[in-house]
Amino acid sequence: MSNVETKVAGELSITMNFQVGYCEYVGTRAEIESEGIIQSDVKWPIGFRKATWTFGRFSFYLIRRRPKGVKGPRRDFEECDRWCLRWHYKYLSYEQRAAIEKKRWRDNFDFLGTPGGLDMVTRAYLKEQAAKRDTRFKEFMRSVVGGACG
Repeated sequence: MSNVETKVAGELSITMNFQVGYCEYVGTRAEIESEGIIQSDVKWPIGFRKATWTFGRFSFYLIRRRPKGVKGPRRDFEECDRWCLRWHYKYLSYEQRAAIEKKRWRDNFDFLGTPGGLDMVTRAYLKEQAAKRDTRFKEFMRSVVGGACG
């Protein structure tokens, strides 16, 4: 499983990095404002300055971003309508978030070796095998995904 997941909705790009623990929206001001995340009292920065604020357990920053793949001096893009809004837990450093993720993976791995973990894996396997033998279910899946299921 990848630790970084990116979705593009129109031109708005949403990236969630689960390992590092941040979420980032990149798009126009209107696209980012329409998400309803930025508080009304936040002042949009001028040029390439950064606006920062905290809310609850999160730290946010908002900065202008030059269009992807475009080269040239930053001063040429000081009026460009392309922004990056990023937020993360404000009380955790990168190292702390990475350690939490590592412990989560280790705990999940250790659980699989316990009787409860083995039981969970066995039940999932038996369900999968039953679904493979179920002709009505296979017909339904073929109708939903257009014959891509075996």
